[in-house]
Amino acid sequence: MEGLAIMQEPQDIVNSLGKVLTLIRLIPGDGVPVFFVASNLDIPEWYLQALEDDKLPRPSRSRLALILLTYGLTLDLLDEYQMDPDLTTTLFKEGLRKNKELRNTDLGEEIDWPDTTAFSQSYGIVSMTDKADRNSYADILRVLRKDFDGASIPAASQRYGVAPIIYWQIEAARIPTSTKVIAELNARLHTDNLTPFLMAPDLYQAISQQLADYQENLPVSRA
Repeated sequence: MEGLAIMQEPQDIVNSLGKVLTLIRLIPGDGVPVFFVASNLDIPEWYLQALEDDKLPRPSRSRLALILLTYGLTLDLLDEYQMDPDLTTTLFKEGLRKNKELRNTDLGEEIDWPDTTAFSQSYGIVSMTDKADRNSYADILRVLRKDFDGASIPAASQRYGVAPIIYWQIEAARIPTSTKVIAELNARLHTDNLTPFLMAPDLYQAISQQLADYQENLPVSRA
């Protein structure tokens, strides 16, 4: 049966089939659960999850085309995405292009940015080199943005002088924190040494103590 036939992954690809499907579901798909996607297909949830985890062979062309349709993909687009060395950025840019009538800053506010905490835990690829560090620059940025500034991804990106797409990837531990952002982070925390925050067992408390003398920097829950 054709539906049971399998195909091999193309050679020399950058992103596996599972990685492409997962990123499509998490970024432009706004993190829709696997079971929701599977409910639109004549396949069980476990199969789709295993496919995203790259634990199954590539499906037959006809079945793959059906699966891709549910993810909003075509076979040609899949080939393109599998060869993309910076797929995360590409997917965000595709989302931004969906409404060209809005300014980039406004459109950035419209995007339901995936949660960076969960994303970094599952798909983060940047880690600190010093084993003594309990936290990363991404952690510091996230705590400041969520707990002290109550800011959106676009608003935070403006503070640190980078594009929203770039800022999200930094906070999600997808790309390294640039020296420019680190410099702005130092200024934000009124310090020239971030080591105490990288090593702090309680990052929120460490930041609270550092900003105690700056009333405008109180946590959003207390401001």
